[in-house]
Amino acid sequence: MRPGYSAPHSGGGSRERLLVYVAAALAAALLVGRARQRTLLSRLLAGIATVASYSLVARLFPARLGSVDAIAGYRLNRPRW
Repeated sequence: MRPGYSAPHSGGGSRERLLVYVAAALAAALLVGRARQRTLLSRLLAGIATVASYSLVARLFPARLGSVDAIAGYRLNRPRW
């Protein structure tokens, strides 16, 4: 194996993913400007809270928002829409 290779699901891409997130945040902060950064941050946090809330409700009430396969567990087996 070459040094930079990582097997699937080994977590080797987490550093690269973190770099992409940091670069995207810096680019957004530079493109938006200082006056609108607070608006951008508040909307980003609202989106994160929405996704987290939906996933928590789906986990607590699977009969309402989806089904749980005994073999697959909570993995996504098909899109909802």
